[in-house]
Amino acid sequence: MNTFNKGFTLIELLVTVLIIGALVSIALPQYDRAVLRSRAAEVWTVLPTIRAATEAYCLANGGGYPQVEDLSIDFPSQRRNFAINLNSCYSFASGYGQVTAIFYYDKNGGRVNLSLNQKGTKYCSEYVPRDSSDDSVCRKLGFENGYKSCGSGGGDCSWSFTE
Repeated sequence: MNTFNKGFTLIELLVTVLIIGALVSIALPQYDRAVLRSRAAEVWTVLPTIRAATEAYCLANGGGYPQVEDLSIDFPSQRRNFAINLNSCYSFASGYGQVTAIFYYDKNGGRVNLSLNQKGTKYCSEYVPRDSSDDSVCRKLGFENGYKSCGSGGGDCSWSFTE
């Protein structure tokens, strides 16, 4: 008598799990990079508006240190992945003003500073542990021309990039 067991063998199941694992290991870094770029794109969209509003504030008030709340800008209701840092009005009056978004890219506190100066030049900088590899988040965001500098007293190093 012939009996047929319907179902999968253990080998077939293991091969399927291995294939799915290989596909996930390829796709996950690409997904992380896409999420990183989309969050950074949100920041780059907002920075020119903040820069223009800061310049308008400085002209209207004749100086001072503007806060984000002082600017006449309506932000999206959720601004959870970045914080804004503004220069003084003196910096803007002398042509060296810039706005910086402190962009948080992971749950462990990893952050990148994305800056835009008055001339429209974009900057990216980040702090990394001294013994880290040369894999930079700024590079993942498309910045190519950069350098890594480490102080002589120990501590962290920094990457600085200009577009």
